[in-house]
Amino acid sequence: MNLEDLGLPLGKTVAMPDEFSPDHLAGVPRAWAREREGVDISRFQGFDEWNLWEVSWLDHDGKPVMATGRYTVPHDSPNLIESKSIKLYLNSMNNTRLGNDLSAVAERCAFEMSEVAGAAVSVEFFPLMKGPLLQCDQPNGVDLDAENFIDHYVLGPDLMAGGEEAQRFICEGFRSLCPVTAQPDWATIIIDYDGPTLDRSCLYSYLMSFRNHQGFHEACCERIAGELLAATNARALSVEARFLRRGGIDINPVRVMKGQSAHAVATRLYRQ
Repeated sequence: MNLEDLGLPLGKTVAMPDEFSPDHLAGVPRAWAREREGVDISRFQGFDEWNLWEVSWLDHDGKPVMATGRYTVPHDSPNLIESKSIKLYLNSMNNTRLGNDLSAVAERCAFEMSEVAGAAVSVEFFPLMKGPLLQCDQPNGVDLDAENFIDHYVLGPDLMAGGEEAQRFICEGFRSLCPVTAQPDWATIIIDYDGPTLDRSCLYSYLMSFRNHQGFHEACCERIAGELLAATNARALSVEARFLRRGGIDINPVRVMKGQSAHAVATRLYRQ
């Protein structure tokens, strides 16, 4: 299967939707995206958490209701929901009279999005000056962006530097590319790790090797987790890919080894 066969709106000129409908949503089989990346997800679990910044519809009198939102998809859903289709779906709400009950609108969206994802999707909408998106955070850990860069680095045994460690690594300069449009997708990568001590420059250079790689956010996160686990045989490993906002949405895939707790993303990062 090729990307063109998925019928995605991504990379196409699409008219502004004038009817609120789940028909705007487009699913991408996770199995296809994982096969494309060579990802083995069998030792991981987690979720994708999406923060929604441009949410609006009309109350029953036609007055605009403004909100922010968040929705979460389990990692084992058969499909991920393509990001441009989410934007079209949210935009299709803009001129629809749905009332003032944010929870009722969220319930409808959760049902329709779950149908596309093939698993239970949770959706919450928040008044503009309330909710978790008001708060931002700055993660603490080893700053990989301060490390030396190894050009054309390929992940290998030199990643291990000898000894053992339990550490959090932060990389603010991660970039990958949209698989269709090749537009840049920037992210902060947060790695919680327990295993053989890692060479910081090698780890940083490995993450920088994604700079011109075209891949879906979720699959990139899974590839990083899977390749690091295969290279290190870590005792514990989690990877968060906290992507920056694009088109009113930021995407936050989280993958942890099975047996570990996958905690919800409580706050946004300051860059988001």
